[in-house]
This record gives sequence, C-alpha cells and structure tokens, in this order.
Amino acid sequence: MNWTQINEEVNLFAVFLGIFPMITALYKYNKNKWVKFIFFFFLAVTFLDVIVFYHYKFLDNTLHWIGPYYVFNVMLFIPLFLYFSNENTVFKRIIVYSQGFLLIIIVIRMLFFTDFTSYDEWTWLSLQINFQILTLTSLFFEFKKTNKPTARNPLVFINVGLLIIFFVPMLSSLLQKKLYEASPDYYQMSLLVLNSSSVLGYTLILKGLTLVKSR
Repeated sequence: MNWTQINEEVNLFAVFLGIFPMITALYKYNKNKWVKFIFFFFLAVTFLDVIVFYHYKFLDNTLHWIGPYYVFNVMLFIPLFLYFSNENTVFKRIIVYSQGFLLIIIVIRMLFFTDFTSYDEWTWLSLQINFQILTLTSLFFEFKKTNKPTARNPLVFINVGLLIIFFVPMLSSLLQKKLYEASPDYYQMSLLVLNSSSVLGYTLILKGLTLVKSR
C-alpha cells in the first residue's frame, strides 16, 4: 500500500476542507465577536497550507521557515477566540497572563536559541499543552451551562475540534522520530493520522459554526 500517496490525498482534502469553516465564519462574521477570530485563524491556516502543499508537491521543497507562522497564527487568534467566547472573568485573566508569559518565552527562545525562521520541538510542545489546558477549561464552562443543550451549543463542537487539532499533533511530534527510524511506512502512517485529525477537527468546528446564532 502506498502510504505516501494516501497521506498526500488526505492532506489535500484537509487543506480543501479548511476552506469551509473559513467561509462559514465569514458568512456569520457579525453574529458573535469570537466568530471573527475563527475566520482569521482559518484564513491564515488555509493560506499557509496551500503554500506548503504547493512547494512540497510541485517544487519538491520543504519550507522549514514557514513553521513559526503557524505558531504565531495559533498564539494570536485562538486565545482571542477563547477570551471572547467565555464569560468567566477569572478564566479571561488566566488567558491574558498565560499567553503573555508564553509569548515572552517563545520570543526569547527564537531570539537566543534558534531564530525567527524556526522553532524547537519544546516550543511547539509547550504551546500545544497550553492550548489543550485552556480549551479543556473553556469546554468545562460550556458543559456547565444549563440554559443551552449541549447538542445545540456551537462552542462545544468548536472546542472539541480544537482539542483534536492540538492533541493529535502533540502525540505525533513526540513519536514521529522513533517511527521514522523504525520504518518510513510507520512515519507516513503517523502523518496520515495527523492529517485525518485535522479533517475531524475541521468538521466539528464547521458543525459548530453552522449552529451560531446572533445573541
């Protein structure tokens, strides 16, 4: 079985699928303030994914320097989404302080230990763990709401989608080196799982966006 070809097809499908949450968020841009940040997040992700896929598929070139743009996209728009989508004031302060501290650490590491065209695995790992904790906390507050059924709450679907997008890449990044050393097929299979998680996460976020109504 050609795992590389299958992985490329799933990756292309994930890139294509990411357009739909972006369009849906644009359509509902003024329904809620936090929808704006979901739109800009997917706009940036789609733009970066298209560039990466084009260089990989047609130019046979891996863009290592583009990685930090994914990092700063996540750090800019996801905290803003979590901040404006949650009504708990203590949680809002935690978001502000944690992101300010994390930004300082990441900038220092890129400035003195790597550079602004790359980042190390610990920077990305700390970022993923941070957003998993914040997203889980946000999801906890959504489940506590008694005035809105869970199945009709858009923020439940969006937060679960974000959890999948952050959690699976974290596991993948921890295992990819060992899998590559064991077998190229295992490595491609891990990338397939990674791309499949994006498909699932994007689908859940899209479902959540379709449930958005004006307040």
